[in-house]
Amino acid sequence: LIRDHDNNILKKICYNYAGQIENCNSPCPSNAPANWQNTSTPPTCQQGACGNTGYQLQEQKDMNPCSATYNQLQTVLVYNPTACVLPSGMVSLTYQNPFNYTGFTALYTNSTTGQQYSFAIPTGAGVFGCVPAGQYTINISKTGPAPYLIFSTGCYTLEGTSAIFKKVQINNTSGCTNINMQPAD
Repeated sequence: LIRDHDNNILKKICYNYAGQIENCNSPCPSNAPANWQNTSTPPTCQQGACGNTGYQLQEQKDMNPCSATYNQLQTVLVYNPTACVLPSGMVSLTYQNPFNYTGFTALYTNSTTGQQYSFAIPTGAGVFGCVPAGQYTINISKTGPAPYLIFSTGCYTLEGTSAIFKKVQINNTSGCTNINMQPAD
């Protein structure tokens, strides 16, 4: 493909696997993969309850004319705390809930101030909130019946239908900022 500065196709030359020129009007393969490329739209910082989350949003466009998603746009999330600086003294909290358990809440209680921060844990993965850096007790629970799971904070792990982690250091370098819920074997 020969493209202009706006990424429009000016000329299309098609070759087969033997290197011979082919008719470009032949049908595309049914399983042609997407070719996602960044657009000229500059990345933006994802905003959360406390400002920047540390993630950048980058717009991409499928450039494969044979793909089922050709010319469609998607936005990808890239962790880049250098470009999207977190608010001073605040720590972004992330979660991984790949089995999509619902109804769970994470209650962060600051050990020094007693201040509490409550967050619903969504399905999938991402950022669910932020708290000031400090030492916390983290209580992960669900109202009503709950499955037996493995709960992790990124540096401590417990099994059960709920979990209470005490004296957890929450800061941008501790590694204890990710709630992960997995089925127990």
